[in-house]
Amino acid sequence: MINDKRETNLYQFLKQTINQKMVSGISYSVLNQNERDLFYLGKVGQKISSSSLNPNMIYDLASLTKVVGTTTRVLQLLANGQINLFDSVSKYVPKFHHSEITIQNLLLHNSGLPNDLADVHQLTRATLINKIFSTNLKSQPGLLTCYSDLGYILLGWVIEKIDNSSLQDSFAKHIFVPLEMKDTGYNLKRDKSLFIPTEIQKQRGGLIQGEVHDYKALLLNGMSGHAGLFSTLLDLCHFTTMLLNGGVYKNKIIIPKTGMELLNRIQYGGRSLGWLCNLEKSQYWHTGFTGTSITFNLKQQQAFICLTNRTYPTRSNTQWIDARKQAFAIFFNDSKEKF
Repeated sequence: MINDKRETNLYQFLKQTINQKMVSGISYSVLNQNERDLFYLGKVGQKISSSSLNPNMIYDLASLTKVVGTTTRVLQLLANGQINLFDSVSKYVPKFHHSEITIQNLLLHNSGLPNDLADVHQLTRATLINKIFSTNLKSQPGLLTCYSDLGYILLGWVIEKIDNSSLQDSFAKHIFVPLEMKDTGYNLKRDKSLFIPTEIQKQRGGLIQGEVHDYKALLLNGMSGHAGLFSTLLDLCHFTTMLLNGGVYKNKIIIPKTGMELLNRIQYGGRSLGWLCNLEKSQYWHTGFTGTSITFNLKQQQAFICLTNRTYPTRSNTQWIDARKQAFAIFFNDSKEKF
């Protein structure tokens, strides 16, 4: 084990959340630069007949898409000089009405954009796109932090413009293939039984399994900068190992040094570029609505990946949200941080 006491505490705590039916199952890993311990606790669902978790199962990452895919690719583009933090978003997305909003604003979630749109389930693909282009700002850019899906949808479009390709092709070429993330991507074609179910929704025809849970991503053909990626615990270990190694994986530079330096230097409103953070403590973390999360400490070079389907069968069970914060505190050995 990487850290006997901390791993024991994490294991006991996570096992307890399953016993208390906060979630039915948890796939998680504690890792450092060279080692990883992987655990698969509990089952896919609460029913006695539900299958036990196994290493082949694929999770809907939800908003982890923002950091695993979008932020990582933007850091690469920044490091390679293909984009600048202070570029106007409208330089790449001309139909976007707010020329004062920069790439950095979107990464830091201080663009002034609202966190979401009203009545999303009543929108079509066309009306969704039009509303993002023309939506009113809640505040002046750079003034207030407001976590926004809309900002990351825009970042996805920026990437597609620069790379002249779909997000799937861009991420595969620059992130997933070099990181040997063989079961990560948008709209994965796999046997349905390999996908962890996310929720039962009447408006979606019942069980959502193997199809993206986020409705905006669904309208965007399952492929967006804010949500839509699917992955496995092992693939995310490859990704997180790269971060712990300063952007390098098996002697391959994934995020150039200048990109990692930006991640280590820029902080506003409790956020670095893409990630929630406490730079003073070298702590970074991000979560996904479906119950996914990645946390890491660059100074100690250790990480904790935790995957659940906390929205199954229904998002009304929110116990895991507070439990996850406690799990972060155990991993970081930091009960004072507000995760």
